[in-house]
Amino acid sequence: MQTTDGSDDDFVYDDPDVRYDTDVALEALRVFVKSALDGSSESTSRYYELLDACGRATTSTDEADGAAALLDALSGHATMIDERKHEQLVSMALLKVDLWACEVGVRAMVLKFATQLVCAQGGAFIGAVVGKLVESFNAPFGREQWWKIDESDDGGDGAALAHVQAGEVVIRDLTRCLGNILRLVPQSSRAVTHALREGVPHKSAPKEVQIGFIRAALILIESADGVVLRDDFLKVIVGHLLEVDVEIKWDDVVAGVTSGERGDGHEEEEDDDAIFELDDIEKSIEEQCRAEWEQRPTTSAPLAVDEAADTLDALMELTLAHVNKRMDDGEMMLVRRALMHAFKVTLLPAPRSKFVQFLVFHMCSRDEQACRELTEELFTTLTDVSAAGSLRLAAAAYFASFLARAKHLTPDFVCDMLKRLVDWCASHVKQKTTPGSAALSGAQEKTVVGMPPPEPHQTLAVFDSACQAMMYVLCYRAEDILHTEGSAAMTLRTLPLCEVLYSHLRPLHTCLPSVVTEFLHRAVAAGMHGFTGDLLREHMDRVATGRETDVSSMQPLSRQPSMEFTSKQVSTTSRNRFPLRMFFPCYGYTKRTCFGLEVRQTDRWGAKTTICSSRANPNPSPNHRQKRTTH
Repeated sequence: MQTTDGSDDDFVYDDPDVRYDTDVALEALRVFVKSALDGSSESTSRYYELLDACGRATTSTDEADGAAALLDALSGHATMIDERKHEQLVSMALLKVDLWACEVGVRAMVLKFATQLVCAQGGAFIGAVVGKLVESFNAPFGREQWWKIDESDDGGDGAALAHVQAGEVVIRDLTRCLGNILRLVPQSSRAVTHALREGVPHKSAPKEVQIGFIRAALILIESADGVVLRDDFLKVIVGHLLEVDVEIKWDDVVAGVTSGERGDGHEEEEDDDAIFELDDIEKSIEEQCRAEWEQRPTTSAPLAVDEAADTLDALMELTLAHVNKRMDDGEMMLVRRALMHAFKVTLLPAPRSKFVQFLVFHMCSRDEQACRELTEELFTTLTDVSAAGSLRLAAAAYFASFLARAKHLTPDFVCDMLKRLVDWCASHVKQKTTPGSAALSGAQEKTVVGMPPPEPHQTLAVFDSACQAMMYVLCYRAEDILHTEGSAAMTLRTLPLCEVLYSHLRPLHTCLPSVVTEFLHRAVAAGMHGFTGDLLREHMDRVATGRETDVSSMQPLSRQPSMEFTSKQVSTTSRNRFPLRMFFPCYGYTKRTCFGLEVRQTDRWGAKTTICSSRANPNPSPNHRQKRTTH
């Protein structure tokens, strides 16, 4: 309807005595919105009317149809909205709307308005709109478990199912809207990536909050429109997993295991205590070699162990499912690149990681190229004199853990990597100058131009860790290699292990006694070059009489003006070296749950076993490992 003068501006659309046709009313509403946004001085009063209408429409559930119509009209005139002039309008019509509480029709129109606004205004509103949508991944209190039916609250009337379905609809609408924005405005991918990174809940947030956000984000990135977000968000997940991981202490995890979880048939516990105590992982490396973030003071209270463990288990399950899905869909190369980057940047500098590295180990079990890249990266870092001491020590521990525990690695591959490591260690022994300028697999190792040489005690710690890594791997894999009776077995028997381990650098005096003892038993039994029963008996006598070298002192080695180390000096100062006395577990879960995951790895001394099953303990204590056969 129009007034007698035919002016649209004088459209009496709110006359209570007149019943309008729906189409006419909607057209009148669009005219009103357009006139309120045109920026003229005459439209100021109408703009305030529009603000008032938006405020009432988006906060009340009584006029859902009217609110939806108003938002639809705003969507049709999104090109007229100015970032500065209409900031309050955008806030009322979009940013302040509770997308979980509003009616379905209203939410649909809000999301339509959000899409039209980004498409029409380009980058002006991308950050705010995308931030609002990602923020809405966090469900309100009482609806955090939108993906899970709580049968105890169902009451038999299907209320719990309806509750879950309603939550799934909200997440579906949010992810669909973000997908549309990504497809229609490609440059928005950077804003979405930033919003996802910033939106991840804090590590101390309740488990349901963290799981809900990650689930919603994975729904988005696994959609066809979210492909550009996948690699970056996978790295974000790894970083978040690490934050939760470091809150879990081994002492607390082990203490939480009940006798029922340990299982039966382990009467030899008292005899096997010396083999790789898990709490060695918690021992810190020397202060100057620690990762920078570890040294920062923290003001946040530690998480409850049970809560952190349960949260980590659930997050690991989601992440592994995502990784598997991508690899099954042919994205193996992209997954490899993303996880390897996360490993180098996030995990390698964090020696307190206990479970997150399993993502990388699991990827390697499905990707042969990933195995080569991981071991090459670790070996390169270990032997790089220009790398930070903490990285070199951590690389040695990861190198040993992966080669020893990854059952899918062939004996030939393991033997080849061992030979390279032994050759590198042998080159240290042969050098008369400071260890650290030693050769890299036969080639002369040099520092980066302008970089000072590493401190001698740090270099000796790396050398000791490399020797410890060799022995650790052979404790687990020597039997496999020797059973092949091929070139790998022949190579292993001829490696100069004895010359390295009993050299003037005396690495055996600083390595873990349990590793040394087990290795010597196996080396003598296998007939490895230079290892005799006399050496074994001598070592056992030293253990029995308590003459093992104390490695607790952390005083650095003195540096001679000649920069050379004599056998006497190394002997008297070996107790001041501090190798990284730790290995990284290959388990994806804490002791609480295992989610039926099958982990193909070698866990026991020389015995291949599947550790993780629906009933198995995913991270057995050292007392649960198979006893070594006495030779």
